[in-house]
Amino acid sequence: MVSPCRILIIDDSKDAADSLMLLLRSYSKQHDLGYEIQCAYSADEARRVAVEFKPDVILLDLAMPIIDGYTVGKEMIAQYPKCRVVAITGLSHPNHVKQSRENGFKYHLLKPVDPDLLHAIVREQCELERQHPCEECE
Repeated sequence: MVSPCRILIIDDSKDAADSLMLLLRSYSKQHDLGYEIQCAYSADEARRVAVEFKPDVILLDLAMPIIDGYTVGKEMIAQYPKCRVVAITGLSHPNHVKQSRENGFKYHLLKPVDPDLLHAIVREQCELERQHPCEECE
């Protein structure tokens, strides 16, 4: 049996993170996808959660206090090479998009994110992880 896709949402705005979690849980239930979803509201909390949770996909805000999302994303990719990081941010300048790509992020989505687009991207990233798992990363 294939394990469910694990999604970690990292955003310093609890309301934003919790809203994404509810949206994805509803979609997962409606389409019988079995996503496991957790939220973290700071970089430090994200590091702690990721150790146990081992996310397949991370939805990450970039403009966070103390430690920005670029730094968190780079750390997560280094620690969990199979993990796919998607930026969800209000930072829209082309330099921000370029920096996301340079840091290994798969997508750079702008807030407020379109729910259909988010669902499509999350589902795609979960399926890609299933097709190309990194067993030695476990």
